[in-house]
Amino acid sequence: MAAGDLGKRLRGLFKDVAWILRRARKPDRESYITIVKLSLLIVFILGAYSLIFSFLGYALTSRPSLLAVPYPENVIIIATVVILIVAALAYLLISTRGIGRGR
Repeated sequence: MAAGDLGKRLRGLFKDVAWILRRARKPDRESYITIVKLSLLIVFILGAYSLIFSFLGYALTSRPSLLAVPYPENVIIIATVVILIVAALAYLLISTRGIGRGR
């Protein structure tokens, strides 16, 4: 890639960013609060998901196993946790469908 080509691409990128910043408008308070709530909810869900699976990974792989259960039961435990998380996310998706729509 030539230096001139890179310069043209960077100028085009900066031009696009400047256009977006000129066209963007500040959200109203209700939209902002909705975005903040959904963002916090997503962060909480991802954190809980990570915590659950890191704990299960530790519990199922440690030598003197914290969950001293044989192999098939391990799969059942993991499948149950995954199903519960999917069900909770589906409920969350259905219950928050109306958020952000005009009243």
